[in-house]
Amino acid sequence: MIISHFNRYFEKHGRKTYIVLGVIISLMFVVFVTPGDVFSGRRGGGNDFGSMYGKKLRRQYVVKKMAETQVGIGLRYPQAMGQDLGTEMIFHETLNRLRILHEAKKRNLDNITEDELRKSIHSNVFFQDQGKFSLEYFQRFKENYLSPRGLTATDFDRIVKENLIIERLE
Repeated sequence: MIISHFNRYFEKHGRKTYIVLGVIISLMFVVFVTPGDVFSGRRGGGNDFGSMYGKKLRRQYVVKKMAETQVGIGLRYPQAMGQDLGTEMIFHETLNRLRILHEAKKRNLDNITEDELRKSIHSNVFFQDQGKFSLEYFQRFKENYLSPRGLTATDFDRIVKENLIIERLE
């Protein structure tokens, strides 16, 4: 009975029914599917990496931290400065650094004085010219290594502080 009723209705209004069904399906696609779902396979385009210690790990934050981690690794291990370490390794090392820094903060080992920071920068092999700190080498480092990664001098100071904290905790 219901099927015969539907068939008669469809014979009368078939074209209108297709149009209405097409509009409903299109509307559902537009409303419920975002471009991030289609292109990245995750809801919302994958801008969120979850949370760590109650702090949301957004894409911009993680990308900046990964750039800082790459510079930090290069400063601690000079042989790794020009190497392509791979995105996955940098990502895991970034998370590891965040864990270590959180642990240092819990233990109150995260206080670095300006003198310690200055000594660490001045004693780094990248900024040495005949055994002395070279401002020219430091400027070149900022221009050629920090700027392309979107980092500034204040970011560099934070990276050096983090390296000192990690060395302290290790």
